[in-house]
Amino acid sequence: MLVMNDKKNVFIEYLKKLNLYNEDIQASFEAFFEELIDFNQQINLFSRKMDLEDVWILHFLDSISIYEVFSDWQGKKVLDFGTGGGLPGIPIKIVDSDCEMYFLDSVKKKIDTIKKMTTNLNISNVEFLPYRVEDKIMNKYQHYFDIIVCRSVKMNYSIKKALEKLLTKEGKIFLFKAKNLDDVDIFDNKKVHTLDLSIEFERRIVEINYG
Repeated sequence: MLVMNDKKNVFIEYLKKLNLYNEDIQASFEAFFEELIDFNQQINLFSRKMDLEDVWILHFLDSISIYEVFSDWQGKKVLDFGTGGGLPGIPIKIVDSDCEMYFLDSVKKKIDTIKKMTTNLNISNVEFLPYRVEDKIMNKYQHYFDIIVCRSVKMNYSIKKALEKLLTKEGKIFLFKAKNLDDVDIFDNKKVHTLDLSIEFERRIVEINYG
């Protein structure tokens, strides 16, 4: 468990640990924090019951924890599936601006909000997909994405099949999971990374390779 009161500082120290820190990145996360807090008053992007300072740990630090597992984002086409409040897609874009990020969520109001936030944050090279991953309109993205990331969606065979259609031959899926991994049993060629983040839940990132 965290013993420091300054959760923002814990996040910054984690950026430094991963060799991801510079002043511009810190400023971008500070701006994102303000955007997320403001827009959360209009549409529920994260639990309104949580301490706002916990956003630095439970959302920002957690999102960039994937860099303990994978860091080759440059030039990649990335799908943030079930993005919700733009997590982990916006944090990844803040750190690796050269990747192409596609935000997918079936709730159009959330996608519209992410579009506003990324515009306000001057984040470019992004696309917005207000669909379900199984929708026919997603057929235009078959074998398109190098990487798919997902923090919040429970997997099933229908979703698995839809995601696999979207990946390139060498593609990867990264699923952010806690202790319960029952829904990832349907995937082959997976590797489970257990991270020690000293947060209030156990974080596991399931890496699924198709290359």
